[in-house]
Amino acid sequence: MHRRSLAVPLVGAALVVCAGVYAWLDERTDGEGSAGNAERFRVDLDVPPVDAALWFVDTFPDYVTRGEDGLEPWLEGLDPRDRRFVLAMAQTLTWAWVEHELEGLADVSPIEDQAEIDALAQAATLAVRLESLNQLEVSLDAFGEQMGGRLDAYRGDPSFAQGVFARLVRGATNCDGQNHLALLVLEAAVEERELGYAVELVGIEVGHEVVHVTGPELGRGVYVDAWANLEPFALEDEHPRGVPSLGEQGWAPGLMTGETIDSVPGVPWAVVPALARRAPHPPRIYAAAVGQRVELHPPRDAPTRPVSLEIRAPSLTPEALERIDDPWRLYLYARVLDLFDDPRAPALYTRILDRSCPARGRPKNLVCAGSILFHERATTPVDGLAPYSGRDRPRTPPPPGPDSP
Repeated sequence: MHRRSLAVPLVGAALVVCAGVYAWLDERTDGEGSAGNAERFRVDLDVPPVDAALWFVDTFPDYVTRGEDGLEPWLEGLDPRDRRFVLAMAQTLTWAWVEHELEGLADVSPIEDQAEIDALAQAATLAVRLESLNQLEVSLDAFGEQMGGRLDAYRGDPSFAQGVFARLVRGATNCDGQNHLALLVLEAAVEERELGYAVELVGIEVGHEVVHVTGPELGRGVYVDAWANLEPFALEDEHPRGVPSLGEQGWAPGLMTGETIDSVPGVPWAVVPALARRAPHPPRIYAAAVGQRVELHPPRDAPTRPVSLEIRAPSLTPEALERIDDPWRLYLYARVLDLFDDPRAPALYTRILDRSCPARGRPKNLVCAGSILFHERATTPVDGLAPYSGRDRPRTPPPPGPDSP
């Protein structure tokens, strides 16, 4: 594949941070070298995850903006110690986001049968669809051409797992990216509840990726498609209580595969009513799905190690923000705040729209299109979301303080 670098004007990133930072990666433990340790430990954050994430995107904006086919060449161009640190920090922040989403699943009460899978899967779908965009909402191809790189992810890409946090912050990805995010949240939720289910990303022959949950009393399993905005479903008629079969989901031989179904009567089952859906595929397509593990290193339960570097969030005071001319930098800040449900996010989206985006017409870049859509999602209540998260009501304005935008 021909790979291109992303040419987006950004504030210069510090590529060499501090040699002492990497001591935790360079130490040898149990006979393993630094490469092994880089996959075994997470960064010990001594600040809230949102502050650490703000610092990270401010220091390494290229990690986010390079796109799917620009990330690996950029990583390869770093000093090996910088590369290890960037990946360890990025995946530490990915798990911090997962932990944050799990807090929102606390309202999904334990259920004694498999209906809990339905509730947890809908919660994961909700989190992913409200915090990321796909081809049903924006033109990923158009933005990719403008930015000089792809925005759609492929699970077979060597950098697929490495770019998870970049995907989250950019906020634009395809079915591979969105359903992998749903997998991370759902897998962590079932592990915490000790339900004994396995969660896997599976590919179907039409070039689509979905999540497959297998385990006790689930028969051939339950399928979750956050990208298509469908409730979880089973293939067989004898399906777990609380999870509809594919026929109940609205699939019919006369419905075109991949058709948007917002206007098709008799097809409910949208997890987020306000967002677009796609019709499910025929049952034989899902039955032939092939699974593949996507391993994140370090794993969620890896121990943490400290770094000898002060991680401090950039100032978000009105005076500091006024000095920033680059809309991408503001967008990265807004996206981080949004991912961790920080109420300062809407004001930053508004600042971007007021200063850098045309008042009329369809936006021609991701910063403007994303700011419009994410601002709407952050400030508009969506009916019917409880008990899946606290996002069923508008976020309150931030309390007055020195760092309020």
